[in-house]
Amino acid sequence: MRRQLSTALVLASALAAGSAPAAVAAELPDLEQVAPYKLRVEQRDGRWYLGFATAVRNVGAGALRIRGQGSGSGTMAAQQVSEDGLEVLNPALGTLRYVTTYGHRHWHFMGFMRYELRGVDVPGVLLDRKQGFCLGDAPFVDGWCARDKPALTGTDVGIQPGGVDTYEPNVEGQEIAIDPDSAPSGRYVLTSRIGPTGSIRETRTDNNVASTAVELRWPLGRAQELAPIGSCVGEGCAGALPAPPAATRRMSRSEARRHARRALRRVIGRLPAKVRMRCRTRLRGHVCHVRVRRERLRYSGSVRVWYVVEGAATRWRYSVNLVRRARVCRPGGRCARRIRRSDRPGGTLPARAQATASPLPLACRLPS
Repeated sequence: MRRQLSTALVLASALAAGSAPAAVAAELPDLEQVAPYKLRVEQRDGRWYLGFATAVRNVGAGALRIRGQGSGSGTMAAQQVSEDGLEVLNPALGTLRYVTTYGHRHWHFMGFMRYELRGVDVPGVLLDRKQGFCLGDAPFVDGWCARDKPALTGTDVGIQPGGVDTYEPNVEGQEIAIDPDSAPSGRYVLTSRIGPTGSIRETRTDNNVASTAVELRWPLGRAQELAPIGSCVGEGCAGALPAPPAATRRMSRSEARRHARRALRRVIGRLPAKVRMRCRTRLRGHVCHVRVRRERLRYSGSVRVWYVVEGAATRWRYSVNLVRRARVCRPGGRCARRIRRSDRPGGTLPARAQATASPLPLACRLPS
């Protein structure tokens, strides 16, 4: 009898559960990347920049809502929640940070979009230095992403359905540094991608990336607008592009000695004809142990030199760690002083022969 009663209760519970309405899943956003536009070149503080505007549209039925929670230190852990804020869609989405650069003084979601400039005629890729985005096109956002509130312990940012997040050229990292060495004359594909793809829950991700083709011809004007060759949406829509170098150019021991001498001249000035130097290969470049005697001073220590690839250019960089000692130490004076220079630019290596220009692989549509 007891077993029959238990069975009846189980069946009743199952029927009740079956008759109850199923929980409605949260509607998801659909983020669509707009191809970079308003391309222009700008010279500032002696450097050249390719500026561009970007935009992300939410064409989905649900809002992108990102909730930050922290201790009031200016950084929050971010999670994606439903439009009503009641359901957690991704508990570990990234970071919100209170940003003060360029006078913003508000909260940014870090790493929301990233940009790259990849050569068509010359292999190589240049990356952006974007710091984040204020996603503020939604009613649940606190003003301009909680402006002037660095000590907050919680805030929400995002984009409502039908909303757009737009950034203008050369504003808050909307640019990539270029020069005739790293981006010589030729054709390039500028790509903007929502990231990290796969972390944000949305209905589709094939529209998270878009590209625009552009041509650079040096010399450039200080404020020159560039007409795009075309644009397209989708991963790989630009076709097969030349891959950047698989590995940084190997530095020989004689090159290491030559670069180390140049670094020493920049740090301590004129060098004697003979400099005691012993260079050894390290994981990144070479470390040269040096001893220099010049008039009444003696220098000893190390110089580290290495190569880096920036776009189509190979550059050398250096770090110096020396101790300068006086041959004659005055009473009460300092006989030794440490000299340090870390990760300084050295110069650009001469360009190697470049491949003949190939047909533009961009399978694009002209912007309307």
